[in-house]
Amino acid sequence: MEARIVESPIAENSAAHMTDSDWLSAMERYYQEYSPYARDAWVGGSVELSRVLESQAKQDPERFANLAHQMPDDVNPVYFGAILRGLDGSDLSVDQVAQACLRCHRLPGRPAGRWIIRPLVHFPDTVLPDEALEMVAWYATQDPDPHEGSTDYQVDLMMAGINCARGTAADSIARLIFQDRSYLEFFKPHLQVLVHDPSPAVRTMVAHALLAALRYDRDFAVERFVELCEDDQVLGTYFVNQFLRYGVHTHFDDLEPILSRMLTSDDDGLAQAGARQSCLASLTIDEALPLGRRCASGPNPLRLGAAEVYAANLKASALRAECDAMLAQLFNDPDSEVRGKAAFCFRGLSGRDLDDYADLARHYIESPAFTTHVNPLITALEETSANVPELIVAACERFLDLAAGDMPNMNAISARNVAGLVVRAYSQTSARQVKTRCLGLIDRMHVLGTYGLDRAMADIDH
Repeated sequence: MEARIVESPIAENSAAHMTDSDWLSAMERYYQEYSPYARDAWVGGSVELSRVLESQAKQDPERFANLAHQMPDDVNPVYFGAILRGLDGSDLSVDQVAQACLRCHRLPGRPAGRWIIRPLVHFPDTVLPDEALEMVAWYATQDPDPHEGSTDYQVDLMMAGINCARGTAADSIARLIFQDRSYLEFFKPHLQVLVHDPSPAVRTMVAHALLAALRYDRDFAVERFVELCEDDQVLGTYFVNQFLRYGVHTHFDDLEPILSRMLTSDDDGLAQAGARQSCLASLTIDEALPLGRRCASGPNPLRLGAAEVYAANLKASALRAECDAMLAQLFNDPDSEVRGKAAFCFRGLSGRDLDDYADLARHYIESPAFTTHVNPLITALEETSANVPELIVAACERFLDLAAGDMPNMNAISARNVAGLVVRAYSQTSARQVKTRCLGLIDRMHVLGTYGLDRAMADIDH
């Protein structure tokens, strides 16, 4: 077997010297995907040459935008696509880009749907002409790609959406609406159609457009979003989750049924996503508190989602009381993975944060979470600048109690860190009782032959 890169029939350095006439001749000659003129099986045809054309168009977008107007309709469409990709993000004027796109739009069968809209979304300070907006709307609602019955989306809805014509157009509508409110008024009737697109992959990108609409007209956006989510296939996708995250603040009653459907889904991933959104809502919306607490006591996927949210939001001062209460509960969860996600709350602590979370840390030390996930707190204690010798001693005593009973995650690294912490606590405190406890820990570690103790003791001697 042999593997090599299939090369263009015209090399990049040669293409740099080609005239427009040369390019038109090359497009005619290399119409097929596999060139009949190639003497080497590793030399390709139209696809490989189109990549060279794209590279040249990026270097000189004005020249190749003009070339698009000279190209005959029967040229292989991959060459039009290459020029469109080359114009994406260029410094041409909006009129130059729009005219090049409209030229490709007039091709028989309109084969450039995946690439034709993207170059138009890079003009935040200029409103596109109506003709260009009508073109965007056509590709979003009328292009045949993806074909009905396509199963590409079964792999990854969002990936499939961004790689098909209608999905790309819907995503571009989102980007335009984010830029200027006037675009929302133009696209509103089209969005009413798009929320019922037969392809779930396309609808995932329509959710992006509705997220943009939420910025200006929340009632309209939520009404369309509820229609979009009538089919569970799009629930749990990125833009749907983002919409729920921001939409619940003003329209919780409208969106709560969607959250409840997600929580009761047989799909564990979807249920977990619903739990994340429900718990996030519960931290700022009183009406959502029952949902959040339901997740913390619900089936395993819901508890996983709850643990992720409460751990990530512990430091948000307005949310602290609810996070503290839920995390203390989740530290005692019967599932090790849930306990581990809850323990992640200590990863976000820095500076003197542990001063404020000492009570929560004590709950953790006495919980089953510490037994299987000791490192998050040990690491936080190592990195903190807070003076918490009593907390250090409590954690190290618990660690050694568990180590004596063959603690599951007892390892040399954890032991070495604990040894250093005990010595540090001894040096930080002036309380006789705490110093006595530290000396007791040192004796226990000596008996256990704890890795790193000798080095830690050498440090204290100095």
